[in-house]
Amino acid sequence: MDKSAKSKFQMKLRIGINVSLVLSLTFLLNYGLSGPVLAQSSTKSLSAPSPGTAGELPVSLQNLAGTGNSQAQFEIATRYTHGYGVPQNYKLAAMWFLRAAEQGHVESSRLLGDLHATGYGVTQDYNEAALRYEFAAINGNMFAQHSLALLHEKGLIPQAEGKKAFRYYKLAAQQGYADSQTNLGVLYQEGKIVPQDYKKAHQWYLRAATQNDSRAQNNLGTLYAKALGVQQDYSQAAKWYKLAANNGLANAMTNLGVLYENGFGVRLDEEEAKKWYRKAGNLSDLKSNSGQKSSPSDSLSSIESEANSGNPSAQYKLGQLYIEGRSVPQDFVIAYKWINLAAFRNWADSRELRDQLTKKMTPDQVNEAQALSIKSLNIVEP
Repeated sequence: MDKSAKSKFQMKLRIGINVSLVLSLTFLLNYGLSGPVLAQSSTKSLSAPSPGTAGELPVSLQNLAGTGNSQAQFEIATRYTHGYGVPQNYKLAAMWFLRAAEQGHVESSRLLGDLHATGYGVTQDYNEAALRYEFAAINGNMFAQHSLALLHEKGLIPQAEGKKAFRYYKLAAQQGYADSQTNLGVLYQEGKIVPQDYKKAHQWYLRAATQNDSRAQNNLGTLYAKALGVQQDYSQAAKWYKLAANNGLANAMTNLGVLYENGFGVRLDEEEAKKWYRKAGNLSDLKSNSGQKSSPSDSLSSIESEANSGNPSAQYKLGQLYIEGRSVPQDFVIAYKWINLAAFRNWADSRELRDQLTKKMTPDQVNEAQALSIKSLNIVEP
């Protein structure tokens, strides 16, 4: 490749990778605050129960929670959080998490903090979230440490301090939490809060990347592509971008496309580049899921009648119609209500579709939809 061509490529690489990196960091720093962030570890003691009658919880669990047992209260909250055996309802989850948290249940305090940070089931309140996170963080909960660091780094609470953000990220990172390891890498790469140090950024990214963290993999690729703290190595850049792209990160797909378009670290292949560019552009589309499309020939009145009688297949179909705006006005709140009821009855793919739909909705819309689900089942809130 001649000098002018290489210069042109470097310009494109800078633009492509820098823009992608900025987008990646924006997502990364918003991680945990843009949607319901419910713990990876919160359901370890639970297996999804078979649905019983509407709103039914095991009597023994209810009785135990009623005596003030914090673990039982946590179990009930978790069921409402994920819709196990009951319709998903963050308001009721928050109520039970609060009861357990007030007795010193660490994970309940952390999860209550998540709800306050996002506004699901409760009024959004970063100060209240920080209070709940801090209790859990002091007690060694790495998820809470990470979330508290985010609040400090983003300046979302009046007492925000950069040094505290770094300290809590490091505490969680040292426990092996990949998100915190990646965020530490970002702080070192950008020279935020701590002096810029690409080698330390590389070290933290590598630790997270080996845990399959796609953002860390993408950012490692950028270090190699731009020779930041490491020797420039486009093959390594391609390796890490591809891992991140295969993990679904759109920014990494764009970066990988840049490499294929220019033949750096990979063979020159414009068709492969176009493939990755296309993939990057299509990830955010909400799909109505796995071949269970509602048929135009289905009678709307019959679907509504079946849905109202409790048929989960009809509830799922009706939810799809409201998502797509076919035969009815598009309405994500009503769609969520019906998909949530289908999920309550364990209808195939309904949980996945509900989770996809949640990402398209505001917390207030989700809260309204969950209230409609509860109302339709005639469940009286305790």
